[in-house]
Amino acid sequence: MLGISLYPEKASFNEMKNYLALAKSYGFQRVFLSLLQIDRNNVSESMEKYLKIIKEAREQEFEVAIDFIPPIFDLLGESYKDLTFLADWGINCIRLDAGMTGKEEAEMTKNPYGIKIELNMSNYSHYLDQILDYGPNRKQLTGCHNFFPQQYTGLSREQFKQYSIKFCQSYLTTAAFVTSQSGEHGPWPLQEGLCTLEEHRHLPIGIQVRDLLQSGLIDDVLIGTMFASEEELRQVSEAAKDSMKKIDITLVEDITAFERQLLFDYTHNYRGDSSDYMIRSTRLRAKIVDKPLPSNHPVQMIKKGDILILNEAYGQYKGEVQIALKDRPGDKKINLVGHIPENRLFEMKNIQRFEDFRFCEVNKQYD
Repeated sequence: MLGISLYPEKASFNEMKNYLALAKSYGFQRVFLSLLQIDRNNVSESMEKYLKIIKEAREQEFEVAIDFIPPIFDLLGESYKDLTFLADWGINCIRLDAGMTGKEEAEMTKNPYGIKIELNMSNYSHYLDQILDYGPNRKQLTGCHNFFPQQYTGLSREQFKQYSIKFCQSYLTTAAFVTSQSGEHGPWPLQEGLCTLEEHRHLPIGIQVRDLLQSGLIDDVLIGTMFASEEELRQVSEAAKDSMKKIDITLVEDITAFERQLLFDYTHNYRGDSSDYMIRSTRLRAKIVDKPLPSNHPVQMIKKGDILILNEAYGQYKGEVQIALKDRPGDKKINLVGHIPENRLFEMKNIQRFEDFRFCEVNKQYD
């Protein structure tokens, strides 16, 4: 499921209404709102803005999730023991940015309204285990990562994987955030992008979405910043529909037409018995037995992320396509045809043995 974020204190009702309609036209189904920054001195006026756009979102058939912390129950004069007020608002999911003891969360999942209780996935601890020990209704228990407004504070890939696997192993639906490069609004005065993974912060939004979904760890993707451009909404929609795993590459200047054909006209497959030095795609070897493939652009050193084609001097291996996973000495029997940009190297990690994948050409600026 794809989602957008709305911050009622940062925009007019009509702006948000139109944004909802535009997002819906591209297949978005979920809306995220945060109550963490609600005006404590004027709760009723703040809630009036929220409830108005929540009603509109439900009328446009969006699922609505709100970000929450336990003190807000007291601020609103409500209790976690009775979620009737959330049902009356039209809320489908309450995301707990900060939790309680585990007992309360488990009790909340048993609410009769079908409201999902969403846990913060970005705080790695025994928190999930505590909740599971109290026997929650797992059908109404999900997880969603944080976004991180300050640059360099987002999760590393290792943290992201470690935290996400814990939820996946418990068979819970998961979500994470990507950031718009055109949207300007977040919940707080300062925001330098609203993404979960730090290495996503300055990447095109379609690449961010593709990475999250291809990781196999995330079900729902939410745009953290408000008012992504229509082009960005289109990119997100297209990335979510495309199940084929992709690797972005730049090409060497003297690549031949035949080498280009071998890269882009075929679907590649990660051979299951490949070594730690390379991803091997061997399907094409049988297809080009009778075609010439001379030496072209050999190099003394092969670098991590290099895209390689074995030439005719390699005998029966001619036409094999490789992606270098480690540096190693070059060979005149190996043609260097391209590279994975430095800020796209993570895409190699999403390709698993025996999986199909395709290459996509990007320009030298790695846009």
